[in-house]
Amino acid sequence: NKTVITLGYNAKPEQQHTLFLDILNNLPQQIRNTIALLVPLTYGRENIKYLSELKKSILETGIEYLLLENRLTDTELIKTKLVSDITINLQTTDALASSVKEAFASFDVVIVGDWLPYDIYKDLGIYFATCSLDKLEEKFLHVLENFAEEKEKCIHNKQKTLEFASWKHLIPQFIDNYNLK
Repeated sequence: NKTVITLGYNAKPEQQHTLFLDILNNLPQQIRNTIALLVPLTYGRENIKYLSELKKSILETGIEYLLLENRLTDTELIKTKLVSDITINLQTTDALASSVKEAFASFDVVIVGDWLPYDIYKDLGIYFATCSLDKLEEKFLHVLENFAEEKEKCIHNKQKTLEFASWKHLIPQFIDNYNLK
């Protein structure tokens, strides 16, 4: 009965996990009791110091959490996407990561940094929220307080994502572009 928030998609400092954790720490306990964190840390684990500090920061929030530290099967990965309600992506750079497309296809409400190159998704009509770091708390609270309405805006994200990124839709274009008929 909690809102599941997926934070980032790897264990690298570039995910800027702690910026969001700081926001969570400043929220009233009443709100923190309504959420659970899902934190994928299955790759990018080279920086042991960052990983250790991150785990400590997560624990200090007092919020229920699950750290994903071991390689996931395809089925496990799918289940993590389906159980998630809100995905937060604050990565400093991003080249249209598959995990974000998976969140779109799973009807997650996705909040991303406004510096990320996601205009292509906007052009496709995929709904997601963007914000600067100084507006992240405000945006997150808006999404949390208006979750049903925000979720409704995501209803077409799956189909639009599949049309953009699935092999079923890409192979014919690939064949046409490379004259492989």
